[in-house]
Amino acid sequence: MDSPPESSKLKTENSLARQGAWGVGFSYRFCVHQEVMRSAGMFDFIEIPTDDYAIASRRANSDPDESMVQAATARFPSVAHGTLLSIGTAAPPDPVHLEEVADFVARTPISEYSEHLSFTRGGEETIPGFISIPFTDLGVAAAAENIRHISNRIGLPLIVENVSYHFPIPGATMNETEFLRNVCDAADCGLLIDITNIQINAINNGYDPHQFIRDLPGDRVMHAHFCGVTEDHDGYLFDTHREPTTKEIWQLLEETLNHTDLRTVILERDEKFSPFKEILDEMWRAKEIFLKYRPAKAPTTFSPPRYAPNPDARPANTHSADLALFQNVLVSVLLDEQLGKAVAKEGETALRHTGLGADERRIIAEIPEPRRELLGRHARHVKAQKANRLATRH
Repeated sequence: MDSPPESSKLKTENSLARQGAWGVGFSYRFCVHQEVMRSAGMFDFIEIPTDDYAIASRRANSDPDESMVQAATARFPSVAHGTLLSIGTAAPPDPVHLEEVADFVARTPISEYSEHLSFTRGGEETIPGFISIPFTDLGVAAAAENIRHISNRIGLPLIVENVSYHFPIPGATMNETEFLRNVCDAADCGLLIDITNIQINAINNGYDPHQFIRDLPGDRVMHAHFCGVTEDHDGYLFDTHREPTTKEIWQLLEETLNHTDLRTVILERDEKFSPFKEILDEMWRAKEIFLKYRPAKAPTTFSPPRYAPNPDARPANTHSADLALFQNVLVSVLLDEQLGKAVAKEGETALRHTGLGADERRIIAEIPEPRRELLGRHARHVKAQKANRLATRH
């Protein structure tokens, strides 16, 4: 990532919250604010869920005056994590949401910002779930350009996270670890490795998670998420952020600390906070593992760079129109149940009306229909629920 000139750098603040995170942290949620503050000695830092505060409607339902998050960030060094910028979409991020994120970053004392390396938006439609970016040069170029654009706008280096996905996009020209390395090199950014996502993808898609970690660009790995998994009766794994961490994931955490430059570990939980002692027990275990490989304190005082945000920053718009059309059609197949059934029955011929080339039509048709429908059914259900809520209000 090209750094702005020295003259544009903001003076680094000396507060705890502006120091780079180190150690074992917790994914802060407003619903456990009191528990977090009472157990403050257990947390080396916290990770703030950006969307709960950047989006006004969500903020109104969680922490309207931001008094809780202000108290939390005054107590702990803090990083932030977002979900909605759709880094892998072959188009610039939604400008309205990007401004919301930039405003949040400006008013909240965080030192680093991370987002999911996936795409959730195609055209005017958004999927409530993560879709794998094609592991191709075009996928790398689209992601890298958006990473640079977002970083310029928010004034912080953007760290990207690997996601769990129901299916990789067929036709890849590189494997996932090569893709992660190439994106980080092209954008000059760091990695947040979700260890649970590695385990989920390894089991669901049939690869060795330990080898995956050993193949990562270890010098790019800065942070890690971990939590448990949800398993269905067929052994298929889901990322739900509500279960205790499994033995396999604890082992992968050790593998990650042994083979990368990882400097933080973050317990990510969205549900099942009671009894909170279970959370604290997992924090203790994570600390024990972390301290086997790292000192309790950062070897030297460091503060990640913070730059003057550039509101006029614009992407170069070099994304491939072909990739954009492909993503638009794939999102349509996921959201349109009848179109999805037609693809399952007729293959690529069902997509001749879309304007896609024959190769791109075949790639979509090659996605296993059961995996595609796992995401499609969920997406349609969530959108129907939102539509019903709107209709009820009116």
